Amino acid sequence: YLTEKGLATEFKAAPVETAEEAAPSTASSSQPAASSEEESFDPEQDKHTGQFALRKLYHSSQRPIVVLYTSPSCGPCRSLKPIMNKVIDEFAGRVHYVLIDIEKDPEIAEAA
Repeated sequence: YLTEKGLATEFKAAPVETAEEAAPSTASSSQPAASSEEESFDPEQDKHTGQFALRKLYHSSQRPIVVLYTSPSCGPCRSLKPIMNKVIDEFAGRVHYVLIDIEKDPEIAEAA
């Protein structure tokens, strides 16, 4: 019924990078990533990533903040991301969406 009426949407998960492939790049670039994150932060955008954006928006934005804590190894998270992106697109300009990777930002995930 849902497919016939055009109400069903199929989402496919993107390939996941293994921990061994991701480890060398994150270990060597943890400090520069934080500074580039600060430089590229724009509070007028709707979609953000990382703890810097979450902290900045929490203290300075009047819009509601939707936070998705995710991990590359989390199957339900990969399914939820495209759905959340569509929902946020429907509320463009009215909410902020922050994506937190708990493997890159474990301290913010523990504090939640």
